[in-house]
Parts: sequence; structure tokens; C-alpha cells
Amino acid sequence: MTPNRRHLLAVLAAPLLVASTSVSAAPKTRIRVGISVGSAKKIFEVVKQVAARQGLQIDVVVFNDYQLPNAALAAGDLDANAFQHKPFLDNQIRS
Repeated sequence: MTPNRRHLLAVLAAPLLVASTSVSAAPKTRIRVGISVGSAKKIFEVVKQVAARQGLQIDVVVFNDYQLPNAALAAGDLDANAFQHKPFLDNQIRS
């Protein structure tokens, strides 16, 4: 993935993260996001910068196992995860 494409994805992802926090009763200014190892870490460095300009702090938690982020999210240890495509998530929900 080219750097420009990564930055575009990061800019597009940031508003989604900000919007997801406005659904809760009390607005959060800090959220924990689970990601997988690889290029997502670089993308989320940009997402963190964009979110910070909106008053939101993102704590990134990197996972080496693709099933652990969903378990952490279900347990309430994460506020969001951003590591999977929809078919993988659907399969995890069915399991």
C-alpha cells in the first residue's frame, strides 16, 4: 500500500472512531483500539494525530493473534478494533 493511500485510509478512519465514541452516554476523550501487527500501526500513527486535533486520545493495542482483539473487545478491554474485514468478523460472531 502506498503512503498516500495509507494516509487517506487513516484520515477516513479517524471520523469513524470519533463518531463511535459519541454514541455512549458520556463522551469519551480516550479510547483503546486493538489492531494487528503490520502496516496498521503506521496508519494509526496518523489516525492518532488526526483524532488528537479533535480532542480524542487513541491508545493503540497491538495483537499478534487475530482472535484476541475480538475477545478483548467483548470483555470490555478495548473500545474498538480495526484489524479485520467483515467476513472474518461475521465468522467470529457465528463461532
